[in-house]
Amino acid sequence: MPQLRFLRIYRAYSNTVLGINQGVDRDDPASVCLPQLQSLQLFGPQSDLIPFLELIKPSPMCSITVSSTISSAPGNVQDSNDGVQAPLSRFYRALLPWILAYMKGRAPRDMSLQADVFEDFTMSDYASYISDSKMFNLEEEHLEIEIALDSHCRSAIAELGTFPDTFSSVEQLIVCIEDNQDALVPIYKVFTSVTELTLEACHVALGLVALHADKEEEASILFPQLRSLRVMLVSKTLSNNDIPKIVLDIVNFVENRAGVGFPLSRLDFLVVDSRITISDNDKERLANLPGLTVKIKSSSWD
Repeated sequence: MPQLRFLRIYRAYSNTVLGINQGVDRDDPASVCLPQLQSLQLFGPQSDLIPFLELIKPSPMCSITVSSTISSAPGNVQDSNDGVQAPLSRFYRALLPWILAYMKGRAPRDMSLQADVFEDFTMSDYASYISDSKMFNLEEEHLEIEIALDSHCRSAIAELGTFPDTFSSVEQLIVCIEDNQDALVPIYKVFTSVTELTLEACHVALGLVALHADKEEEASILFPQLRSLRVMLVSKTLSNNDIPKIVLDIVNFVENRAGVGFPLSRLDFLVVDSRITISDNDKERLANLPGLTVKIKSSSWD
C-alpha cells in the first residue's frame, strides 16, 4: 500500500505475541516503506507493537502516537537463548528513531513531559494534545508517547539526552511530575532553547532543577535560555509536611538563577490549595531581584 497516509493499529491485550522472537534487519527489502505515511497510531502491549515500529521506516513527515503497557506475555523480560534482544529493550530501541524523526521533521516549539506516581511517562507535543480522548484524529499532527517508566524507558530517556540538537526547537515546555524522577534529568538537559517553563504539581522536581544552577559548574545549568517560569501548585496529594517547603523551593530556585547569571524576567504562581501561602518574607526576597515581574493568582478547589 505505497499510497497509505494514515494508519491506526489497536492490539487487544492478550498472550499472543507478534514476531518478538525474530530480529529485524533494517536493510531487509521486506521492510515496509510507506513514503506517503502522515500518521501512525499504535495502541497495545509493547511486545505486540514492536514489529510495526521496526518494520515501518520512520519518516520525518509522519506523526506518531504510541500508548502501551508492558505485556504480560511469557518471555518478555529475559533475552532469549539465541541472543535476540529482549522485547522490552527492543521496544524502546525501535521507538527512538520515530521520536527523533518526528522532532527533525516537525521541529515543535511546544512540548510536555509527564510522570506520575504509577510510573507512567508521557511525552507529547502538547499544542495539539486532546485531553478528553486518547484517540487522536488521524489527520492531527502530533507526537504522543505514553509508556511505562521502567528501567528500559529510563535508558531510552538517557539516550535521548545524547541528541541535544533534536530538541533545540522547543521554546515552551510543560513538566508535570508527581514524584521524584531523577531519571528525567538527562532529557531536561537537551531542552537548551526553552524560554518558558511551566511546572505543574511538581514541587519535588523544583529542588532537582535548583541543584543544576551551580556557580561552579555552568555547563550543568538546565534551561540556559529560560526567562519565564510558571508554577501551578495544583496537586491534591500534597501532604502537610510538604507545604512549608514548596514556596521556599520556588523562591530559592529563582534566587539561584539570578545568582549564577541566569535571571528570570517573569514568575507566575497559580496556587490552587488554601494551605499554600506566600509569606511577606518570600515576597520581599522576590521583590529584591532586579528585572523580575511576579504575578500571584490564588483560587480554591471546585
